[in-house]
Amino acid sequence: MEQLAQHEDVLLNEVRLQEELPIEETKVFAVSLDGANVRLNTPGKKKGRPTERPKDDDSMSRETPGCFKNAMVGVCGLYGEVPQNCGSHCSHITDSNASTPSLTPKRLYGNCLARMPEDYATTFKQKFEVEVNNMLVRLPDGVVKIVLMDGGRNLWGYVNSTELYDDFERLLDFHHAKEHISQGAEGIFGKGTDEGKSWYRKMEALLLEYDDGVDRVIRSLEYYLESYEYKESSRKLIESCLTFLRNNAHLMEYKRFRDNGWPIGSGPVEGACKNIVKQRMCRSGMRWSIPGGQAILTLRSIVKSNRWPLFWAA
Repeated sequence: MEQLAQHEDVLLNEVRLQEELPIEETKVFAVSLDGANVRLNTPGKKKGRPTERPKDDDSMSRETPGCFKNAMVGVCGLYGEVPQNCGSHCSHITDSNASTPSLTPKRLYGNCLARMPEDYATTFKQKFEVEVNNMLVRLPDGVVKIVLMDGGRNLWGYVNSTELYDDFERLLDFHHAKEHISQGAEGIFGKGTDEGKSWYRKMEALLLEYDDGVDRVIRSLEYYLESYEYKESSRKLIESCLTFLRNNAHLMEYKRFRDNGWPIGSGPVEGACKNIVKQRMCRSGMRWSIPGGQAILTLRSIVKSNRWPLFWAA
């Protein structure tokens, strides 16, 4: 573990120098960041229902080892043209107003980086910026650069305050926006109702098909909120959805992105959180030290980025 930590940067730099990228086909460079909770082997209060078994006073006063903190994951992806015919790299986004399905651009390449929890994620940010810069210096002029993430304020705050991302387009993950609209539908019409499902599909279509789609969704929510009486829990769902859309409207230009053939979903980083972190680090009873967990995350990031042969040979 110590040797891996000491030589990681040198070895990965060797990998980057030898790595072949699909430069000529690349039209879009997208970066995404997210977090996943990991249980650490450090003192923390036990969650859940208190034990009912009798214990002596000493055992009752001890804290249970294990607290949850956020591991960080970042993904760099290269995208090509939108495929003419639907194939393995396509995903449909259909709506009632669209005459043909919308296709996402072909994903040509991706690498990922994962780091164990750390205050302010300082090391993660430094190492991820190295990955981003490595891609930027190799990409030709004209490649569109995008930051594509969910609604985490801390991550957007980092992006907006970092000069490296100044000329990047910014977009909120489309599926994350839909989750909030679904909550609005539940607040207005009730959970699982046909009316709610119909309204939800209409709002989804507005986001995709109109430049002012988010404003139209906001107006619809405001109309229902002002025109009808709701119980407190339902009103809170509607107001929460409205607040989210108002705060993030500037990050929801889905029609413009679709018209340009750019990605609108942060699925790659969501998948990396699951495949690199959750599947390995969050099994029953697992608790991790920072060095031990980082060794696992470093190796899994290398493997999932298809860099293992180059890393092993470095």
